[in-house]
Amino acid sequence: AGNTRYGTQYATATFIYYTTAPETLVVQPSTAIATVKTMPTISGTASSDATEVYVIMHRNPAPGGAKYWSRGIDDWTATYTESKKNAGTPSAWRLESAGGKFADGSAWTTNTTYFVYAYSVDTAGNTGVLSSTGVFIFDNAVPASAVVHPKVWPAYYTTGALSTLSGTAADETNTVVSPVKASILQVNTTKYFNGTDFTTVAEYVLSGAFVGASSGTWTYYDADLEGASGWTHGDYYKVRCWAKDTTGNEQST
Repeated sequence: AGNTRYGTQYATATFIYYTTAPETLVVQPSTAIATVKTMPTISGTASSDATEVYVIMHRNPAPGGAKYWSRGIDDWTATYTESKKNAGTPSAWRLESAGGKFADGSAWTTNTTYFVYAYSVDTAGNTGVLSSTGVFIFDNAVPASAVVHPKVWPAYYTTGALSTLSGTAADETNTVVSPVKASILQVNTTKYFNGTDFTTVAEYVLSGAFVGASSGTWTYYDADLEGASGWTHGDYYKVRCWAKDTTGNEQST
C-alpha cells in the first residue's frame, strides 16, 4: 500500500539516411553547341531534393584575362568563381544578371564561345557532380557587304557593261545567307528597278546570288537592265546592298 508508480520518459530521433547526390541539368544554353545573337538568361533543372544550385560559366577567348562570370560583381573576373542561382527554384533554376547584362547583351562578346556548368547540393549535404555542360557562341555582329560593280562615283559605263551587278559579302563569325539583297535607284526619277523596268516608287528588293564564303562575292544578273526599259542615257543611278547571316544579324545598308 502507498506504492508510487513512476513512468519512464524517453526520446526518439527519426532520420533518413541518404547518400545519393542530386543531379543537375543545364537547359539554356543547350548541350548542343549553337550560335546565338541573344542569351537573356542561363537556366536549368535539378533533382527535387536539391536545396541550392551553383553555376560556373567561363568564356574563350577571355578578353583581358577575365574568364569567369561572377554573380557577386555582376561581371567577368579572372578568378575561378561559382555563382549561386538567383532566380527560380532549385528544381527549375535560373542565373540572371542583376544589372540586366544578359538580357541587353552587354555581358557577351561577339565571336566568343561560352561554357556553362552546374551542380547542386541537397538537404543531406550531398554534392552533385558537374554532369551537364551548355555551350554557345555569341554573335551579334552584322555581316559586311559592298557594291564593287558598278564602281563608286564618279564612274561611267557604256552599253553592255552593266547587265550584271556584283560585290562582296562576309561575316566574321558565321555564314552569310544567300541571297544578298540589293536595290537600284534611278536618281533622276526617284524610281526603283523592279526586275523589269524603273517604274516602282517604293524601294524594290532584288536578290543577288551569294557565291559563297570561299570567294565572298555576290552577283545580280538581269538582261532587262540592258534592254529598252533599263539604263537611260545620261541618268544617274544608285545601287545599295545589304546582307544577313545565319544567326539572324542583318546589315542595315
